[in-house]
Amino acid sequence: MNLKDLQKQATYLRDKDGNPKKALRLMEKYVRQEQDIDSDWVEHLLLKAVLYRDTGDTKTSLNTYKEALEHLPKENIEKRADILRSMSFLAISTTGLENAKSLALKAMGLLEKTAEDEYPKVKANTYAVLGNIFYELGELEKALYNYNEGLDYAKRAGFNERIITLTGDISNVYIAKKDYEKALELLNKYIKEAKNNYRIALPAYYLRRARIYSDIGKMELAKEDIKGAMRISKQENWFRDLGESYEALGNIYLKEDFKKAKKYFEKALFVYKKGEYENLTKRLRKKMDKDFKK
Repeated sequence: MNLKDLQKQATYLRDKDGNPKKALRLMEKYVRQEQDIDSDWVEHLLLKAVLYRDTGDTKTSLNTYKEALEHLPKENIEKRADILRSMSFLAISTTGLENAKSLALKAMGLLEKTAEDEYPKVKANTYAVLGNIFYELGELEKALYNYNEGLDYAKRAGFNERIITLTGDISNVYIAKKDYEKALELLNKYIKEAKNNYRIALPAYYLRRARIYSDIGKMELAKEDIKGAMRISKQENWFRDLGESYEALGNIYLKEDFKKAKKYFEKALFVYKKGEYENLTKRLRKKMDKDFKK
C-alpha cells in the first residue's frame, strides 16, 4: 500500500468508522520508503499527530508535530503556521500557558505577513487558540477580541465547524462575566447545530451550559448536561472531554457530598494522567489539596 492510500484508509477509520486507535496502528506499521516525497511524508506525520492526540498520547503528538515542522519547507507559511497553532493548542493542557502563547504568537507572526484574504481557516484557528490562552490567563477582553476575530475569518471562509466552536468559546467569556442570558442564548442555538454538523463540540457545549445551571442553582439540569458530555466522550474516546466531565461532576458534588466529589475528581485525575495532560493534572491536584483540607 502506498503512502497516500494508507492515509485515505486511516482517515476513513478515524472519521467514518470512529476508530482512531485502529487508524493509528495502521499508520505506525508504515516505514518510510525511498520514493515517498517530503510533502506526502509531512501529511503522514500530521495525520499521525492528530491520531496520537485523539487517543490521548499528547506528548507523542507534540513530538510528531515537531518532526513534521523539520520536514516542511520554510516558505510554506500556511502549513507551518497551522502546525504551530496545533502545538499551541496541545501545550495549553500539557506544557503550560506561556509555552502555548509563544507558539500561537509565532503562528500569528507568520500569518501577519500574508494578505488579508489569504488563509482564512488557519487565521480563524489561530485566533481561536489565542482566545483560549487569554481566557485561561483570565484576560477576558483579550480573549473576546481574539474569539471575535477568529469568528470573522471563519465566516469569511464558510468554516462551519470553527463558527460552532468559536461561538461556544464566546459563550464561555459571557459565563465568566456572569452574563448568563447571552451565554444561554448562544449555547442553546449552537447545541442543535453541533448535533447535526460537529459532534466533537458537544461535550464542551454541554459542560458550559452545565456551569450556567450550576451557578443559578439548577443542579439537576447541570448534572444532566454533564452526564450527556460524559456519555459522548466515552463513546468517542475523547480523553480531555471525559476528564473535564468527571471534574465538572466533582464540582457539583462539592456542594452536596464530599465523598462523591472526591470519587469523580479521582476519575478525572486518572483520565488526565492517561492522556498526559500534565497541566490539567497539576491544576486538579492543587484544587483537591485545597478543597479536601477544609
